[in-house]
Amino acid sequence: MIEAVIFDMDGLLADTEPLWAIAESAVFQKNGIPITAEMTRQTTGLRLDEVIDYWSVKFQLQNISKPVLISQILQTLKILIRQKACKMEGVDEIIRFFADKNLPMAIASSSPMEIIMAVLEKLKLNSRFSIIQSAENEKFGKPNPAVYIKTIQQLNLPARKILAFEDSINGIMAAKAAHLNVVAIPSVIDFNNPKFSEADLKLPSLLNFKSKHFEIFHS
Repeated sequence: MIEAVIFDMDGLLADTEPLWAIAESAVFQKNGIPITAEMTRQTTGLRLDEVIDYWSVKFQLQNISKPVLISQILQTLKILIRQKACKMEGVDEIIRFFADKNLPMAIASSSPMEIIMAVLEKLKLNSRFSIIQSAENEKFGKPNPAVYIKTIQQLNLPARKILAFEDSINGIMAAKAAHLNVVAIPSVIDFNNPKFSEADLKLPSLLNFKSKHFEIFHS
């Protein structure tokens, strides 16, 4: 029986993955690191400091300032969020679906809390979630399950009674490692990636989640 729901944010509730790609590629290139917006798909779902670590290893970068890069990317991203952030298809419908069932809803995101709050404010979703958890203070971000484990603890429910929604492979790995039921909502580009079979259910949009799907997990 499902008694609570956890959502990822970027790429699931908010169409912010393209904004992350723009901010990251712009700042990296400004600092002499040849990363394009397309290349940032390789790090989807990772925490920002781990994104920088990934490219540092990939390009064998020396003497880069991680705090400076993080600050520049976040400042650029917040401007883009204010200008362009919008909801993904089906967000209002899925929130109404679970609100009608009086189920608590939480967010478990790899994004820093300042980005989470900026997105929720822009999309007017601030009041919809009883718990908002960022991986920024965990030792590791997704695919490590730490942010999900913390969210589960705050919900005070067994993991088997919680349904998680994710759009990235790293997020699915994190949610499954935390023993959650997982619904995958991949992007069109990634929909046929076989790694999404790790999820319990895969749908093309939040809009496609119906009562019949809920009953699968709720029985």
